[in-house]
Amino acid sequence: MKISDNVKKICHAIVVKMTGDNSESVYKFFVNHKVISFFLRNYFFSLFLKKRDFILLEKFIDSYGGLFGIIFSKKNIVIKEYYNCKYNKVIYLCNRYKNKLPSTFGSYYRAQSFFMLDENDSALETIKKSVETIELQSVQQKAEVAKSFKRMVANSQSRVAHVAWHYLESHSGNAGDKLLPLSVQKSIQSMGCCLLFDKFHVHQYVDRSQVELLNSYACVIVGGGGLVYNSSSPSFSSGWQWNITPQELKKIDSPLVFFGVGYNSFREGKKIPKKIVDHLSICAEKSLFLGFRHLDDVNIVRDALPGSLKDKVVYQPCPTTLINSIYSDLPPIDKKPIVSLNFAFDRFEERYSGRFDMVLQEIANVISTIGKDFEIVYYAHSPGDKRFLNALRGAYDILLRCEDLYRMKPDEIIKSYRTPYLSVGVRGHAGLIPFGVGTVPIGLVTHRKVKAFFEDINRPDLAINIHDKDLGARLEDKIRYCLDNRRNLEVDIARCQTDIYKITKNNVNSILDAL
Repeated sequence: MKISDNVKKICHAIVVKMTGDNSESVYKFFVNHKVISFFLRNYFFSLFLKKRDFILLEKFIDSYGGLFGIIFSKKNIVIKEYYNCKYNKVIYLCNRYKNKLPSTFGSYYRAQSFFMLDENDSALETIKKSVETIELQSVQQKAEVAKSFKRMVANSQSRVAHVAWHYLESHSGNAGDKLLPLSVQKSIQSMGCCLLFDKFHVHQYVDRSQVELLNSYACVIVGGGGLVYNSSSPSFSSGWQWNITPQELKKIDSPLVFFGVGYNSFREGKKIPKKIVDHLSICAEKSLFLGFRHLDDVNIVRDALPGSLKDKVVYQPCPTTLINSIYSDLPPIDKKPIVSLNFAFDRFEERYSGRFDMVLQEIANVISTIGKDFEIVYYAHSPGDKRFLNALRGAYDILLRCEDLYRMKPDEIIKSYRTPYLSVGVRGHAGLIPFGVGTVPIGLVTHRKVKAFFEDINRPDLAINIHDKDLGARLEDKIRYCLDNRRNLEVDIARCQTDIYKITKNNVNSILDAL
């Protein structure tokens, strides 16, 4: 082993000990310890990328300037160019270094770059020639849906551009995200509005020609979903999920509207990074309003924006909370004595902080007792959610029937959540969707947005922090309370939906008045 490798191991251990691998602490260490930082440059790069802290990754890359291409690996050079939206260069580099890059790595970044450029046939051809991976499946779905977009040359007051993460009905994707764009459209159209929607994928790069196309529409609607957060950014363009630079954003002339968008920070008290604030400020200047889905989000964004723009930020609840009102053709349904259960496994450490085994034990106890009187059915919003079933079976030999919501069409997802007496869930939409169809929800809080939703509907008592020491006892008591008072709670939900409908109606009217 080389001496330098030993030094790197020692330095790595020092950094981990001093910073706990926290992104911001690691970045400060990098800035203040130049010698050690040079040894560990690849460690820092990998850490920021792994933690998806793209704002710090961008600052880290910029700190090397013109030296970056000399001292970093070809893989990291490709990644740098990708996040700087140099998609043609990424394709060139992946072709040039084809034999020097891992094949799945090269295929992923080539396909993703073609998709970003809206060259979806080339993206799909790249994927077709590659070994199938989960990452490539995600790119394939995005390219397939973008290829299906049919856009009219607008120049019309009846058409709007809808910027969102769109799915095809046949895709196996996050169940809540499948419903979101359609619910945005239906919530607007159901209020006597005759606007028609042309789809734009929020991740595809908005260049000058795209800006010209967006400017031909009567309005540009962005949302819904938790789009505003730096760890979900597809590039360095904005700091959040809409892949448009400040320079191109300033050229948009069509009125802009955020509709049911979320600030998707996991934890309370986290300030919005300046890069995102600067971008949102331009959005606010261009907008009729920026509609955020939780009152807590509204307050956070208002506090971050300059004083003259604060009033542009308004409350627009996620339209999935209005499913009963905006889907006019829902047939009557007989509810069944079922309790649906959902867990989420993305960003595992952020959610469970090393306590998952304890949480699993508490939930297993609740299933064993409640399951004597009611059927517990597991609702998987995404394929990864099924890891909970494997853990439950392996540790406690408990088997639950599973509904794969991620494989379902929107109307099937809605039907699934109309059926149970009660829904218990970790995912945000495991509370929003059942509420929207009139099923009583209980939220298991691993993410700030779940707590925020139950505060919005004035039922904070229906949100239980997953890290509570008495989680099992509290959850069982709350389940029994909800089942015993189900009829009254359903009336409360309907009353609250009426208030949300009025808020949404006012926001839609302000769009129509401006067009």
